[in-house]
Amino acid sequence: MIRLTTIISVLLLTTLAASANVLDEWSADLGASPEAKLSYLFEVTFMKIDVATVMARLDDETTQALAAIVSEGKRSDERTNRASDALLAADTIAFGMEFRRDGEFDRFLKGVLNNLEKAMEADIVTAEEHARIRDAFEALMLPHQERGAFQGDRLLFRVQADGVRVIYLGFDDQVLVDSFEAGGDWARGIKGVFAGEKSKLRKKLVERVWD
Repeated sequence: MIRLTTIISVLLLTTLAASANVLDEWSADLGASPEAKLSYLFEVTFMKIDVATVMARLDDETTQALAAIVSEGKRSDERTNRASDALLAADTIAFGMEFRRDGEFDRFLKGVLNNLEKAMEADIVTAEEHARIRDAFEALMLPHQERGAFQGDRLLFRVQADGVRVIYLGFDDQVLVDSFEAGGDWARGIKGVFAGEKSKLRKKLVERVWD
């Protein structure tokens, strides 16, 4: 029994260390100031159901660009569009979603893919690029379909000029997915998911720039 307890403790510590490393790498070299950290609660409005906490971590250049826009005055459609453009132009940026409820995995997957389609509609990615990203993302995620999605799961994206690191952490800190997807189309596509003109995630995320 003592030996079994020791093994379990070692496995738990290893899991926690792995997830901590992944989280550190997700936001490495990005701003630590409040202005460089955006987050809001995404909900199904008409039912007031909490779905996920949406997060972004910004590099210094993007943080400064947003600060300059905010300094001009209150939020307006024109300033909102420019703030969104600043997020889309970032060389390095991290996005994430922490699920606030248990649910069918397909529903969370569909939410991301719907916004990826919106990125195509906004001409952020082409139809061919959209199909490539969609198919690769589904291939990464679908092995966990039977598991389902749980409150506390985190879906994270670290976007760089040459591609995107896709991370899925379970509520128990298990690293379920950790994959680098190469290509500028991936970088544009994931930025479009969160900050594209037609994305359902964009409005409140950009509003937080003024908050």
